[in-house]
Amino acid sequence: MFPNALIHVVSRQQLPEVAFVFQDLEQIINLNVYDYYVLSSETEKHYEQFLYLEEKVVGKTILMEKPLFSSYKPVFSTKNSWYVGYNLRYHPVITYLIPALKNEKILSAQVYAGQYLPQWRPNTDYSQSYSVSKIKGGGVLLDLSHEIDYSIKMFGDFEKVQGFVGHISSLPGDSEDYASFIGITSNRVMVNLTLDYLSQVPYRKIIIQCEGKTITADLISNTVVSEIGSKIKNIEIESISDRNQTYIEMHKSVLVKDGCACSLHEGLEILKIIDKIKLESYERS
Repeated sequence: MFPNALIHVVSRQQLPEVAFVFQDLEQIINLNVYDYYVLSSETEKHYEQFLYLEEKVVGKTILMEKPLFSSYKPVFSTKNSWYVGYNLRYHPVITYLIPALKNEKILSAQVYAGQYLPQWRPNTDYSQSYSVSKIKGGGVLLDLSHEIDYSIKMFGDFEKVQGFVGHISSLPGDSEDYASFIGITSNRVMVNLTLDYLSQVPYRKIIIQCEGKTITADLISNTVVSEIGSKIKNIEIESISDRNQTYIEMHKSVLVKDGCACSLHEGLEILKIIDKIKLESYERS
């Protein structure tokens, strides 16, 4: 898209393949020379980096890795265009479902996502990752907040939520490794959402009960099945040839400002919901 773009990286890692690497943002004398910023640091650092860039630059396009912050913090105005990295909005299953569901009367939905945490990031020590630590922004509600994001896009804003969150396994750390809650959306859809770090078999599924129809979607097998009684229809979904496809589409969307990327406001609303889930749910520790 921009073959002649000059890319600089801020990282404490050694990156010999990158020409310009800074150890931290403070090393960059003039941040205003850049047009597009991508922040993919640890969640606990997001808010301070948000404030830092708001102080240093104006009129820029900035993508923050999800979740936006570790918890909800009010933001009333900004000097820049901020987006949040909810790339599953661009998954072929989701891009099929969002317009398709507009023609359906949706009654309820079950959304499931889980994978055994030690299997998430090969060649890294998961016990030292942010995921296991509350203070570092870990826990399934933040880590798997993709499911909250696309649920809102499909079923409406959550108006009431109640459920269970907790650390129920022998995994190290104090962040929640399991969360299950039910919510009622602005479209009067009952949504049951379950997230975990526990499943030995990775899964990411959605079961939608419509008036007279059941739709089952699987984001891992990239399939959508529609069932009306004994009639079963397999929907043809675009294949995923590159595991980075959803990220590429997200960056394109942010750069052209087509309105599809997760906005700052939407990212903040997701954090509000997560805080509400924690407040309104029974917690086992």
